[in-house]
Amino acid sequence: MTNFFINKIQSKINDSHRLKLHFSAPKYAAFRGGLFILHLSVNSLDVFVCKVLNEKSRKFCIFVISKTFIEKMAKRNLKWKTLKSDYLFKRPWLTARRDIVELPDGRIYDEYYVLEYPDWVNVIAITQDGKMVMERQYRHARQTISTEICAGVMEKGEDPLTAAQRELQEETGYVGGDWKELLTLSPNSSAMTNQCHCFVARGVEKTSNQHLDTMEDLEVFLTTPKEVYQLLLSGKIEQALMVAPLWRYFTEFQF
Repeated sequence: MTNFFINKIQSKINDSHRLKLHFSAPKYAAFRGGLFILHLSVNSLDVFVCKVLNEKSRKFCIFVISKTFIEKMAKRNLKWKTLKSDYLFKRPWLTARRDIVELPDGRIYDEYYVLEYPDWVNVIAITQDGKMVMERQYRHARQTISTEICAGVMEKGEDPLTAAQRELQEETGYVGGDWKELLTLSPNSSAMTNQCHCFVARGVEKTSNQHLDTMEDLEVFLTTPKEVYQLLLSGKIEQALMVAPLWRYFTEFQF
C-alpha cells in the first residue's frame, strides 16, 4: 500500500505541475485512526502525506517542510538569560534558589525556582552466582515501602564510579566485580541541577556488613533477574531513576 500511495502522489503532482520529482524510500509509514501517514523525501524536501482511508474519500493532504526551515529552527537560540538569583536556603543535600529569567523573545519570569542537588549514583549489582542485590526501605515523601537498587549521593570531590562503589559497600557489604556505567540521567532538568549516574556491577561478593548513615534503615535481599523483571512489569518498582537503568540492563544484557 505504501508504494501504491507513493506512485499516486508522484503521478498527481507531476501531471499537475509538470515536475520531475525524485522520491526517496519512505522514512516512516503507519496507519493511525483511519489515516494512512507517510514521511519521505522529495527533491531534498521532507514531505508528510496524510490519506483518509475510506471508500468515499479520494483526497490526500501533502505537507512540505524544507531543510532550510529545519536548519533555521535548529539554530534558533532557545537559552534563557538569568538576570538575578536569590538563595532561599542552603543545606548539605539541598539548596533552593529563586531566579529572575529572560526568555529569548524578551518575556521575563520573576519567580523561577531551582533546586540544587549533588549528583546521585545507583548500582545494578549482580552476584557471582547471578543473583541481583536489591533493597527495601521506607520513603517518607511517598509514605511507602520501596523496592530499589542500591543508590546514594556523591560526596564532594568524588567521581561517579568511586561514589557508586562506596555506596554499594556501605549499604549492602558487596564489593568487587566488573563495573560499567550504563547511562547518565537528568532527574528533572526543568527544576533540578544534578545528574544521576547509573552503573552495573557483575560478579560482586559480600565481604562485610552494612555501614549505614544515621538516617538510613534498609533491608538487603537477593533475587533472580527474572523476579526483578516481573517487578518492573507489574509496576512494583516505581522509582524512575532506577526503572530506567533496569530496563536498559534487561534490554542490553538479558534479551
